[in-house]
Amino acid sequence: MARLRTHLAEQAARYGDGFFVNNMFAPMEHYARSVVLYRRRFTHHGDGAPEDGAVGAGSGIWVHANSQEAVREYRP
Repeated sequence: MARLRTHLAEQAARYGDGFFVNNMFAPMEHYARSVVLYRRRFTHHGDGAPEDGAVGAGSGIWVHANSQEAVREYRP
């Protein structure tokens, strides 16, 4: 998973895009490494200072009494 996130951080930085981190269950340090990488590469690619790299974080979850009910209710 870390490799994929690293790849996404590099891709976002290369294109000068913002970087969104889905931080649902892992410790914050796990995501912080990706943000640091993104901002360093953002600067490397000439898109601005590290603090200019837009970063968002969040997650989403749908909870119900059981998974079947959650899927049935969420899909529509």
